[in-house]
Amino acid sequence: MLKKSILFIKKHLWQSLTFLLGAIVVILLTKVFDDVLPNSPTIVKEITDTLRIVHKYELPPSSSNNDTLNLLLQEKLNQISQLNLYEKELENYYNRVRNKENNALNDIPNKIILDQSKRLSANGYTQEDATAFFESDCPEIRDQKFIDFRFNFLSTEIISEIYCLRLTIYKKSNDKYLQSYFDDFFEVRQANNFIRITNDLPSGQYEFQYGVMLKRDIKKEFPALFVKKCYATIK
Repeated sequence: MLKKSILFIKKHLWQSLTFLLGAIVVILLTKVFDDVLPNSPTIVKEITDTLRIVHKYELPPSSSNNDTLNLLLQEKLNQISQLNLYEKELENYYNRVRNKENNALNDIPNKIILDQSKRLSANGYTQEDATAFFESDCPEIRDQKFIDFRFNFLSTEIISEIYCLRLTIYKKSNDKYLQSYFDDFFEVRQANNFIRITNDLPSGQYEFQYGVMLKRDIKKEFPALFVKKCYATIK
């Protein structure tokens, strides 16, 4: 009986040890696999960024605030003043450019008519007063390189009715202005009309007749010349 009991214990003790060792091995293997392949993610490092937004601005005390506003206002006034000066200088520059261009145009005389088909071939002409068409001052002659005969028309509408400008110069002979020294026709334009000749007339007394001839009269036998007369003595 005792011998059977000892054999039973030995047999079951070995099985128990084998089960215990197996359980230990399973536990160890489970821990190893948990380390290699964890069931849940592992947080290595947590980073948190924080942005602070300021929605409030503390104004300085009242006296300091007034000083600050005064400085800002003065700065704005200075900027406006600088802009006004810049605008004024810019306008002056544009005016100088425009005046230069106008002066250049003002120095270009009316073109002489060279086309014979446009020149009047009448046997003569009648003289009429030009005061209803234009006003003009007699030209300066002494110490001048050119002699300019300027037409200041009373209306731009008159210009559209004018066929041409005409200048005739008579030299006095035997107390009468009979000798025609110069006689020619010039084109008319919308503004700044003047006839220019060189101031190289020989010594003597001269009568200058300059004026306009109308489109309505160009086919008449004796078309009208609306004329202004000036006199000069060249020494």
